[in-house]
Amino acid sequence: MTATAEITELDFANWALSKGCKSAAIAAFSGGDLEEQVNAIYWTHTEALLATALWRFNTNTIQLTRLSATPVSKWDYKYALPSDRITDPIAIFDDADAAFAHQDFEIFEDELHCDDETCFVHYQRRPSSPRRWTPVFRDFALTSLAAELALQIVEDRSRYETFKIEAYGSLRPGGLGGKLLIAVQREALSAPPVSALPDGGPLVRARQGGG
Repeated sequence: MTATAEITELDFANWALSKGCKSAAIAAFSGGDLEEQVNAIYWTHTEALLATALWRFNTNTIQLTRLSATPVSKWDYKYALPSDRITDPIAIFDDADAAFAHQDFEIFEDELHCDDETCFVHYQRRPSSPRRWTPVFRDFALTSLAAELALQIVEDRSRYETFKIEAYGSLRPGGLGGKLLIAVQREALSAPPVSALPDGGPLVRARQGGG
């Protein structure tokens, strides 16, 4: 198996393909029907998995770039949202040292409009490679992706259900069990205690400030 530091998206897709469909590896994400299918399933499904929880390995806090044009709205400024975000920002801050998040803003497609002269966001980003994922998340993601490939490529309902239950603990939508629960619990245990951060960190600030 490829060393963790060298894992690519294609490596991971092939592991899931072998697990879920017992199919031969693909050489690229394009070039044939199977390659195109795996490509579409891989990127759509892994992005959905990254949005299932606030995984620390794919969250980031940055200062936004203020755009020169004035918003055609009630706000004074507009900012470009991060291009690598998966969802809307988790929390918004008007200062790098702000103790609380706030909600005085609006989002318009790829822009954030507000009255603050500076703006910081805490958000979920899209990692460039599975090598950045934690081992427990990678294990969950592999099983979950294998389930989707089994269902959509070879239409093997039995293998799909087996891997789905292994990944989520049940077949019910939104299930929090199986390998997903282990990954979520491990994430919580590995997070630094609130006392280790000067103000509780951006997630705590978001909860306290309503962001």
